[in-house]
Amino acid sequence: MQDVSLFIQHHPVLCFALLFVALIAAIVEYIRLRRQASGVTPTTAVVLMNRENAVIIDLRSKEAWQAGHITGALSVPLPDLQQNDKKIDKFRTHPVILACAAGNESRQAAALLQNKGLDVRVLTGGMQAWQNAGLPLTRS
Repeated sequence: MQDVSLFIQHHPVLCFALLFVALIAAIVEYIRLRRQASGVTPTTAVVLMNRENAVIIDLRSKEAWQAGHITGALSVPLPDLQQNDKKIDKFRTHPVILACAAGNESRQAAALLQNKGLDVRVLTGGMQAWQNAGLPLTRS
């Protein structure tokens, strides 16, 4: 312990720089975590759909959506969402849950929609998690 206090006495600028860098890293991480959409499990998504009229937006391709999707979900493939998000604007009063194949594309879309002021959640694990939970799918 004496070595640490001796080091601090002999190198105050170095110690201050270390504390400053650590503080900046903590602030950046806090901001990053606050900007991310929260993830919801499939069962939490069902609760949000039933209690808060959450809207499910399926970001997969039309073919994947037709093969099986969550009942009541809207099909808005990610490229369409990035080009024209006017379909989504009417859901500002409801939570929006984004679903993709495995949960990766949803994070990208969530950032886009959060910047527009929507209450966005991401289906953790995507449609793969939905199916693993044994929840029903609708086929078109």
